[in-house]
Amino acid sequence: MKILEIIDTFENSAPKICYISRGINGSCSVNGNSIDMFAVAPGFLDKQNQGIYMVLPRENFPLETGKTLYDSHGGVILDINEKVSENTYRLTVNQAGFICLSDTLDIIHIIKTCILTVSDKGSRGERNDTSGPALSDMIDSIGSDIIDAKIVPDERSAITSTIKQWINQYCPDVILVTGGTGLSSRDVTPEALRSISDSEIPGIGEYMRIKTSEFTERSILSRSSAHIIDRTLVISLPGSKKGSTQCLGVILPIMRHAVDIITARETECGTSS
Repeated sequence: MKILEIIDTFENSAPKICYISRGINGSCSVNGNSIDMFAVAPGFLDKQNQGIYMVLPRENFPLETGKTLYDSHGGVILDINEKVSENTYRLTVNQAGFICLSDTLDIIHIIKTCILTVSDKGSRGERNDTSGPALSDMIDSIGSDIIDAKIVPDERSAITSTIKQWINQYCPDVILVTGGTGLSSRDVTPEALRSISDSEIPGIGEYMRIKTSEFTERSILSRSSAHIIDRTLVISLPGSKKGSTQCLGVILPIMRHAVDIITARETECGTSS
């Protein structure tokens, strides 16, 4: 999908390139100025709503909220936030970057994600969670919204009950679990996930160990894994920030494809017992 035109109603001009980011207060920022952003079909520009308009091909309308505009080259991700009219949609910035007239944008689903940190000390407030926020930043790059995050102790019941609650409440596409994948007696994440897993995806765990062994041979001691639990992709990662981000980094390119396959079912999710 090509952008036909970028129109700035404040300047009454058509810039060829913009740098799009998100302000401190969450507002859209274009070339350093806080401004509203819209996607609009050709011939339906509504200048009453002033801001930046991206004119998209007519065949892409109507658009859908819950989806996003994704530019794999510039890294820009724009969430379709609100339907203003049949031919106009308000956009919000998910991922910052440059966008120009020559860009090709894909319309993709937002990946609903929950992040679970498993840590005795973290759950007691004795250690700051650095892995969870780092994973959140990484998965944003493929068009994700973090809908919940939590820290629980290294206990099977705490892990399984949180995952079941999230699946029933949010029906997430992905749950990232960081921590509890080592060899100590308190590392019980693999056992907890297996107890509620519909099926395991062994290749993901194997690939994470193979690729991260390039950084350290100790990676083969990790019991990181991936499971399908009621149409949700659940991936367990090491507890350290470095280990968890390295593991997620090697599988991030295939994650959206995995989610598309897992969620392409007609039955409703949210039936974990």
